Amino acid sequence: MIDENDEPPPYENEERETVLFTVSAEVAQAAIAQVASCGACNPRADWPFEAVLDRVIQFSGVHTDYIMLEAPACPRCKATVTEKTFVEWEGGIEVNVDAGKDSTRQI
Repeated sequence: MIDENDEPPPYENEERETVLFTVSAEVAQAAIAQVASCGACNPRADWPFEAVLDRVIQFSGVHTDYIMLEAPACPRCKATVTEKTFVEWEGGIEVNVDAGKDSTRQI
């Protein structure tokens, strides 16, 4: 039972740092390449596009907000995808697994 005099958990009292990113067209295209569809054409789309951007930018630990200079189009229906649009996430991120070679693999 929750007592109204109980203090909220520590994480609820902490102010979260918010970082604002301006997303270039290249980063937006790298993120949309991992999307199969959007909420406009797929009612099962359940990831906000900003989560895909978080993975592409590889930034975590703080709350991020995005401003996209050029919003990409859904690969399936061509609707405009904003950072808040729900999408179906299709794949992983390509990373260089050996710094000495030009090889990449999808994770």
